[in-house]
Amino acid sequence: MSLWSANDAAAATGGKPIGDWSVDGFSINTRTIKSSDLFVPLKDTRDGHDFIPDAIAKGAAVISERPISDAPALIVDDSLKALRALGVAACKRSGALRIAVTGSVGKTSVKEAIYAALCADAKTHRSIKSFNNHWGVPLTMAVMPMESQFGVFETGMNHAGELSDLSALLAPHIAVITKIAAVHLEHFANVEAIAAAKAEIFDGMSAGGTAILPKDDAFFDYLSARALDKGLKIVAVGASDIDGSLKLQNLGEHHALNAAFALCASQLCGVDMTRAKQGLEMMPMLEGRGASFAANLDGKRITVIDEAYNANPTSMRAAFQAASLHKGRKIAVLGDMGELGDTAPTFHAELAQPISDASFSKVITVGPLMTCLQQALNPSLRGPHVADKTGVIAALKSTLHDQDVVLLKASNSIGLGSIITKLKESTL
Repeated sequence: MSLWSANDAAAATGGKPIGDWSVDGFSINTRTIKSSDLFVPLKDTRDGHDFIPDAIAKGAAVISERPISDAPALIVDDSLKALRALGVAACKRSGALRIAVTGSVGKTSVKEAIYAALCADAKTHRSIKSFNNHWGVPLTMAVMPMESQFGVFETGMNHAGELSDLSALLAPHIAVITKIAAVHLEHFANVEAIAAAKAEIFDGMSAGGTAILPKDDAFFDYLSARALDKGLKIVAVGASDIDGSLKLQNLGEHHALNAAFALCASQLCGVDMTRAKQGLEMMPMLEGRGASFAANLDGKRITVIDEAYNANPTSMRAAFQAASLHKGRKIAVLGDMGELGDTAPTFHAELAQPISDASFSKVITVGPLMTCLQQALNPSLRGPHVADKTGVIAALKSTLHDQDVVLLKASNSIGLGSIITKLKESTL
């Protein structure tokens, strides 16, 4: 059975179907679109409608606000509203129990951990990649198979009001808040304002739903009060709640906390807990979020810890702690952390102590803000400073010893992911 037929999509959106078509997926990118997809033309820096001819040429059906008469299409007044309507309809027809995951750090990792635990025992749908914004959440909802028993949705924000809107759309039965931390401070006055914005995830939940909250977080009492105001049940979770017999592939306290969230959600969902634990133990390490691999750089064999997906002060500290559990001499390659506003220099400099505590031998810094960290470091820890990612490989070659462990972490804007790719090619 197809995911959406032309008539079903029209009924969900109030749009006009052109032709008799069916699709098995959605796409917002004509470069990767398949003939079995429905193309959704979103409006951002470019209007996705300009790419409709490309989608049609590749055999896909399309949503369009513009007239189309000679290709499989769904004509609507507003493409994003149509996508949202399809998402709501998909959730209603499946009847899946919906779990929303938000927080300042760890959203994708916790989402994947919950998925790994649930799918070991039941048909489970989850967010595509890190699709967690105003179009990513409805897109994930819209492609949820009818037979899904559970749906795990990552929800993000960088402005107040965004999560309230997404919560109203998704109407989750369970909400997980991973942690409140100093991120997106360019858009918020302080961390208290971030906590208030994250608590918006409760706004679309019905009384009797459940909030899973980090019991060791400084904002636990605040979040609990907000959840209680909505008539929600509260479950407090900490890394210490994990059974010592659980063997995770990822090292570090934050990964133990992720697993604790996943097991708590699994128990609330009523799945077989033995299978849920087995699913977590089999969960692969995520690229960009702690996965490690062996490489050969300049004739030296090294272990690379890939934390290159993103960075903020809290996730930096967690990565240092996890790296400290690896045996061997440790090198950190650290790039600028973004969206910290006027406080950015201080946040960078304050990483010096946790780096020292984690017993790193050298720190290579990348980007203008990381000069603040280099100046704060003990001189014995200072490795090369480079202006951007183009200098990283040379800096590593001048610093490495055989059998070193190398952690790479920065905000996406620094582009350390490309360095990870080069290291995976090895023998550089």
